[in-house]
Amino acid sequence: MVTVHSQINHSSPIIPKLPGSYVLIINLPIARELLIGRLGSIDFPQGYYAYAGSALGSGGLNARVCRHLRLASKKRIHWHIDHLTSVGCIEEAWCMAGSQRWECTWADILSQNGRRLPPRFGASDCRCPGHLILLDSADEVENTWLALRSECKDNLQRTRFGQSSSSPKQPLA
Repeated sequence: MVTVHSQINHSSPIIPKLPGSYVLIINLPIARELLIGRLGSIDFPQGYYAYAGSALGSGGLNARVCRHLRLASKKRIHWHIDHLTSVGCIEEAWCMAGSQRWECTWADILSQNGRRLPPRFGASDCRCPGHLILLDSADEVENTWLALRSECKDNLQRTRFGQSSSSPKQPLA
């Protein structure tokens, strides 16, 4: 299922308020060097990044994805991914409701179409190599979506967001 969302505020009627796992697709239009907590200073090449995470707490997927979509000035930097979402544009969220944590498994699948960059990013609460994958093109994003959707037996929901001059996190109309 692919949905183009027309408005995001504090909640999205499209993204379920259930626990689950998600992937964010973040477009970084220019290379950036960012200071990421204990990981230190990291160079991020231009490209698309796929970040795998889970949202098992209060508000579930809806609350977590909507938090990621907020402008950097409207949220406290808490997770590794907050540094990247403060300079990149979230273009898509892929969500699957359920109580199981899929982010490590999904990061392995995502890495088949890209490369993990940097090591341990987003993986401070697990032992996997990292949850952030660099995808070099929109074609790689699409191939990665197809591979993950197939692995999830079509239970994965895809929501696309756009950009406007007034807000870099404005969903497509």
